[in-house]
Parts: sequence; structure tokens; C-alpha cells
Amino acid sequence: MHFNDREEIIKLTPQWKGERLPDGRPKVDEKYLKALKTLTLEEVWKPIFVKGYESQFEGRLHTSHDNGDLDMAHLIRLYKRLGIDVPVRVDHVPTLKGEDTQVAGYAALGRLFAIGYLKGILDAVERR
Repeated sequence: MHFNDREEIIKLTPQWKGERLPDGRPKVDEKYLKALKTLTLEEVWKPIFVKGYESQFEGRLHTSHDNGDLDMAHLIRLYKRLGIDVPVRVDHVPTLKGEDTQVAGYAALGRLFAIGYLKGILDAVERR
């Protein structure tokens, strides 16, 4: 399967009756794309998973560090209790107001926020 082939893309999306982009992808109204950018990763994926699509992803969907199914503090406590001593680092950080969105998820202010968030969890677990 070639995802850069117009005819193959059309075969993958036969139920789409609207306008298409030059490469064959369905053209989605900008208002829906804007709405998607305000949702968390879980909010976007849940209806997709319910329909049975588990591996479709393209773009920059991100979730906040404290917004999801994982309890980071619980995981860090578990790692500590099990004696797991590994380096940790932040990745795909939030884009904060005023930051360049060219490469969303990697800007300095968001990285500082994520490091502070992670350090707060590590310190809290250590004090417990």
C-alpha cells in the first residue's frame, strides 16, 4: 500500500462523498480541524478505538502530562518500590502560549514546564 498514491487513498476512504485534496485525502472543513486541536489525545482516540481503528495516526497529537490514563506519581512510586533506577526525561512537551508551533512539542517553555512537573513528582515521591 502506498499512502502517497491518490487512487490508493481514495480506495481507503470510499465512503467520503465530499471534496478531496489533490493527493486524494478527504478535505475536512477547517472548523473541525480547529476543534480537534483543542482536544486531548484520549478524547481524539477513544471514538477511533471504539470503531476498531488502532494504528491510524498522522500529525502532532499531544496530551498534557497530567491529562491521561496514567498516574505518573503512582508509576514513579512503583518504580522506586521495585528498585527500578533508570534515567527519565521529558518528551513531547506542551506548547505554551507565545511559543513557536513549527515543531510543536519541543519548545523551551513547554520543556521547562515538563521538567518542573516531573521534578515535582520525583520530589514528592522521595519525601513520602
